[in-house]
Amino acid sequence: METMKECNLLTIQKNVRQFWSEQNIYQKAKQRLAGKEKYYFIDGPPYTSGQVHLGTAWNKSLKDMLLRIKRMQGFDVWDRAGYDMHGLPIEHATEKELGIQGAKEIREFGVDAFIDACKDYATKNMLKMNDVFRDLGLWLDFENAYQTLSKTYMDGEWWFIKTAFEKGRLYEGLRTTMWDPKDATAVAKHESEYKSVEDTAIFVKFPVKDNEFLLVWTTTPWTIPFNLAVMVNPDLDYHRVQVDEEQWWIAADLYESVLQRLVRSGKILETVKGTELEGLSYTHPFAKDMGFDALAQDHKALHTVLLSKEYVDTSAGSGLVHCAPGCGPEDFEVGYRNGLPAFNTVDVHGVFQESGQFSGLRAKKDDALFIQKIEDAGCLVHQHAYVHDYPHAERSKEAVIFRTTKQWFIKVDDSKDQLIRENNKIKWLPQAGYNAFNSWLENLRDNSISKQRFWGTPLPIWRNVDDPEDILVIGSAKELESLVGKTLDDLHISTVDALEISQDGKTYKRVPDVLDVWVDAGTALWNALRLSVDDPIQYVPVEFIVEGKDQIRGWFNLLHICGNVAFGEKAFKRCYMHGYINDSSGRKMSKSLQNYITPAEVTEQYGVDTFRMYVIGGTNPGLDLNYNFDDVSLRQRNLLVLWNIHKFVLDMEGEFSVDLSRLDVEEEYVFSKLHSLIDAVNQKVEEYKLDDIPRLIETFFLDVSRTYIQLIREKAASGSFEQKQTVFSTLVTVLDTVLRLLAPITPFVTEQMYANLKTLDCSFFQEESVHFESWPSVDASRLNLDLERSFAVSQEVITAGLSARDKAKRGVRWPCQAVILDVESKDDILVSLVSQQLNVKEVRFESIPVSYEVKPNYRALGKAFGKETADVLTSLQDDSFKGCVVDALNAGEESFSVDSFEFSKEMFDLEVLPKEGSTVVLFDQGKIELDTSSTPALEAEGFARELTRRIQQLRKDEGLEKSDSIVVEIVLGDLPEAVLDHKEPLMRTCGVREFLVVEEISFPSVISETVKGKSFSLGMKKEE
Repeated sequence: METMKECNLLTIQKNVRQFWSEQNIYQKAKQRLAGKEKYYFIDGPPYTSGQVHLGTAWNKSLKDMLLRIKRMQGFDVWDRAGYDMHGLPIEHATEKELGIQGAKEIREFGVDAFIDACKDYATKNMLKMNDVFRDLGLWLDFENAYQTLSKTYMDGEWWFIKTAFEKGRLYEGLRTTMWDPKDATAVAKHESEYKSVEDTAIFVKFPVKDNEFLLVWTTTPWTIPFNLAVMVNPDLDYHRVQVDEEQWWIAADLYESVLQRLVRSGKILETVKGTELEGLSYTHPFAKDMGFDALAQDHKALHTVLLSKEYVDTSAGSGLVHCAPGCGPEDFEVGYRNGLPAFNTVDVHGVFQESGQFSGLRAKKDDALFIQKIEDAGCLVHQHAYVHDYPHAERSKEAVIFRTTKQWFIKVDDSKDQLIRENNKIKWLPQAGYNAFNSWLENLRDNSISKQRFWGTPLPIWRNVDDPEDILVIGSAKELESLVGKTLDDLHISTVDALEISQDGKTYKRVPDVLDVWVDAGTALWNALRLSVDDPIQYVPVEFIVEGKDQIRGWFNLLHICGNVAFGEKAFKRCYMHGYINDSSGRKMSKSLQNYITPAEVTEQYGVDTFRMYVIGGTNPGLDLNYNFDDVSLRQRNLLVLWNIHKFVLDMEGEFSVDLSRLDVEEEYVFSKLHSLIDAVNQKVEEYKLDDIPRLIETFFLDVSRTYIQLIREKAASGSFEQKQTVFSTLVTVLDTVLRLLAPITPFVTEQMYANLKTLDCSFFQEESVHFESWPSVDASRLNLDLERSFAVSQEVITAGLSARDKAKRGVRWPCQAVILDVESKDDILVSLVSQQLNVKEVRFESIPVSYEVKPNYRALGKAFGKETADVLTSLQDDSFKGCVVDALNAGEESFSVDSFEFSKEMFDLEVLPKEGSTVVLFDQGKIELDTSSTPALEAEGFARELTRRIQQLRKDEGLEKSDSIVVEIVLGDLPEAVLDHKEPLMRTCGVREFLVVEEISFPSVISETVKGKSFSLGMKKEE
């Protein structure tokens, strides 16, 4: 692979992609591991919309990272990509492309041609998305991606339906289900989303006798025509209340609040338990319109009071609940128990049919008209605005209605306990995922599996044309082919609807429905894990899945149900659940808000590796990620730090081998940190805490740059051969490990650095690709936690010392005579590091007496003490009083009392009074005092360091290599001659072969500057 000197992430991506493609690196990675221990993974299928959302790119990056790690750990990873390709969005998009709309026009266009168009549309989008995912560096098997539209995949769905049938879990039933009137199809629970809406709620009175009424309340006025009963809670008390000339039945607990809302007064006539109202009959105001006389002959409980503990409470309304079994699942249950039908006459678009004065009205949309008709009938008592959560179809975004239809179901509500037991065996990240999923399972209902659409997997049920109860459930394409005597290339309705099955003198035709796409999604449990339908049980449960938190009611749920129905156990062992990507303000990304960001917008500016580094480590599991360009830019800069470390090694002069026999304390430290890193990362991998891994690696290589590189610059530049070899050996060992750890996160830049480092003559970097390397393991003999702690303390001291320099306005290139430390730790490592990195001649350990100034926070004091504030300020003038405040603040007390005053720490700021010739800084470990006084010798050394920096800048400006020697001319000007005492180290550091003091610069490359009032000039030329 071509080596590169500069870190241009976009150019690197292009270079690495070309290398992977030409050398078949991904394919080789898989071949190397064939036959090893298997690791089964399912890719949750994105929908083939053609667009890849930033959140999808995040999701795929997490997956790719984990799978790359598993390959490096030696597993034969099942990494087949997958796509969700059926369903309404593609059906609608295809209609739009063809310029047609609705079932009638689809049939006129031709069902066969329409199915082909849907297939083409979905496949075209899949190929576009493949390219985007490959651009993100994903090593998934896109060539054999599982596609829900394929014959093989649909075959696996049919196997599931027949398995459910054989286990007695498939049934056809008349059910009240959520219905999308816009798309004219049933809506499963997991396909709905609740939105807060404002509806008109009404109180309606149903006549019992004379002037006696049952007072009911509903938020769905359109369902009143379908009312078949009134529900009361048997355990509640109910009042019969005189209100003007009428008597109303109201729950006792709601009596006062209802009358107050209605601005009425009343008198309680009697109180009974709900049980005593059971069977009380009433008259429906629209009986003639709805044809209830015919229903009454077969349903004795019609228009009577029924009992229900589950669905009647006193949280709202009147405590009497309107019951329309054809308009709600809870009403259906109560009606079913009491022999009432699921009566509902609305059509697939929510329009009332054969309903007298209501015919032609639209369910929910015409609520105002329904209310008017209820009022005209003399039954409306009151109407008011009511805000509540109401389900909307996830696809069309329209409010659903409830409609009675015949659908096919998979029975699961009797398996709740089993599903929950299996969930207890799944390891969730975060724990909140487990809690949310358990809550979902506790409220699980039977899932409908049928849809009245065109584009989907056909329901594999053939019905006897003469006997509707006689059905054949087909479990595979092979079974169907044997029954019809022909080979099938496809299983969509365009193929199978023409096939009749003749058996035992009977003729069977297919039920004209398609499977709900949840069956597509759930059967990925085995369909994604094999390229044939043979023996799916071997793949269950799957090792690991990762998807967003919206999949609690979606894919997680569907996999779990299918796994339980088919195999009687959990579908997956581990689940990592991430949140959503929002904009930097936490708002959902939306084109209408103009805050929508595509993956390409990020990667074309910052590079794929930067994006992956950012999103993988961006936030904890389950939490949303608020996309922030500043944080992305920081990840990019930090990757450049690692690049510069590898460049530092490549630029080292000399031929070195790897020899770790002579390690100084700084090398011992960096190796201990390295193996602590390996240990920490491996623990995170074991726990699947994927988001923690980038931060750990990044923190380590930044520390190598800021600590180790700073400590060894001198010996790397001008040390002995042995010292340089130790630095070389340490850094190549560190880079070997860091590149292996980081490769799964940033696959491009690590591959490029690995290729660059292959040019070194050493025992590392011998594989064709960094991704062929093995995953690092810990060498416990390298760990020295005491040493790491010493360095950590030293870094805190150094940070405080740099702060003292900053306060004194004395740059770190200018040496100081001494630093005094008032700290507990007094080891030699601390002395060595502090003297070197703070550029001081002497480090002393002494007690540092400090004087403090207490600064009052006048606003906080005024708010707490009011008129007494002046007394507090006067007391602060007293040394004893002030000393008590200082002691309390130094002790870190949140609140404290002095004399009769109660204070909090926010009421004061504590400042250290400056000392003559020094600066004092307080920090967690203690105090540090920097001697800022100067001497001629210190000044000369400082100027020498400034000269060094400027010569290095001249070299850089001229584009010189590190190996190039130079000649330097200097006009000392105002500089002290003592600067020349430091000529030797300057020449070693800057690669100067000859250093000449002259009266006038003769070289073309020249600078003239003034530093601290001292003017001088420098000239440079490359030695020929």
